[in-house]
Amino acid sequence: MLPLLLTLALSPAARAAPPQVLVAIPFQAATPWPHAWHAEHTPVHDGVVLVLEVDPADARPRDVGGPVLYVGPVPAERISWSAQSDHLVVVAPGPLTPETPVFWGPSTLPEDVDAAVGARAAAGQAAVGPVPLQAPWRVQDQTDLYRQLAPVVREWVPDDAGRVEGWDGPTIP
Repeated sequence: MLPLLLTLALSPAARAAPPQVLVAIPFQAATPWPHAWHAEHTPVHDGVVLVLEVDPADARPRDVGGPVLYVGPVPAERISWSAQSDHLVVVAPGPLTPETPVFWGPSTLPEDVDAAVGARAAAGQAAVGPVPLQAPWRVQDQTDLYRQLAPVVREWVPDDAGRVEGWDGPTIP
């Protein structure tokens, strides 16, 4: 038990600087999809797109588990994966309120986080505070959300532009 506690206490999340919210865009989906970045795959009916200012060392992509970025008790879906950028684009299910914490949690795989693990991680975390929300997006489904995300990634994380190539292109029925 002690080695596990030391591992968690010394994990990158224990030292990670809190992300700062630069942009927040709420969205509503006509057709929900399962949140693959959560053990329970809860349906995403609405949520928020966030552009965060982060320390690139904290946000560095890892092959196996790393600090999980939470918005409230739910892991956020990373949209951008740059190893050098100090900006990170994510999608989180549910609303963003001034009481919602946005934080790096313990190292694990986001898809292993269930409601109980998320609640424990969020307990005692600082609230994000007032965040000006941009005009909400109405999206048909997850694919439509990704279409609208492509220009956001290009603007805020230009070295990830190739990753979103074709996301906002024409749809072939």
